[in-house]
Amino acid sequence: MTDRGFSTSGSLLVIFIGLFVALGTITTVLSNTGERVTEASEDKLDRQSAVKETQINITEATWNGTTTLEIRVNNTGSVPLSVNDTTVLVDGEHVPHTNLDTTVEGSDTDVWGLEQQLVVVDTDQTTEPTRVKIVTRSGVAATATVEVTG
Repeated sequence: MTDRGFSTSGSLLVIFIGLFVALGTITTVLSNTGERVTEASEDKLDRQSAVKETQINITEATWNGTTTLEIRVNNTGSVPLSVNDTTVLVDGEHVPHTNLDTTVEGSDTDVWGLEQQLVVVDTDQTTEPTRVKIVTRSGVAATATVEVTG
């Protein structure tokens, strides 16, 4: 009977060690999951804040009647924006930045500051555009009807 007592004790020891390892693994997984949920919540709040603080206004969109489209957009929000992260749509079609000349108050900078005007010029327009849309990185957008000047 002495052998049975030892084997029972040994079996219980193996079970308790297994439970200890399993609980350690579960604790690590729960901790990592909690951190990821917290980080995701913080990212969501940051995105919501960026959307809330971003505002743009298209003050002018003109086409000269031949090939040049000029769009003037004011940053009326409370955060600076990136010109390279701004998307231009003409009649629903994306216009690549390589086809555009962009300036912020006369300089070729990527930073579109508070209360500054972005001027976008597309000299490759072969058909008369009717609508333009400017979209910021945070998804805030402004749309305007194009006026023909020529």
